[in-house]
Amino acid sequence: MTTTVCAVMLGIALVTTIKPGKDPEAAQTINTTKIVMKDTLTSDTLLDLVRKTVYQHFKIARTYFPKTSFRRR
Repeated sequence: MTTTVCAVMLGIALVTTIKPGKDPEAAQTINTTKIVMKDTLTSDTLLDLVRKTVYQHFKIARTYFPKTSFRRR
């Protein structure tokens, strides 16, 4: 438990000092932000992903019927 707490505190300290993902040269450029509008919601995208993967597994399961044969001695 102590190591976990220490690791979390160290991680937060490193992230606040290093600031990963922040470009130091970006502060010098003019702020030209482009707004992108999406037609779909995140929940729609996640539900589509689940639907496609589950449907594909059921489709394979319905069409593939392995047949087990037993041999008598």
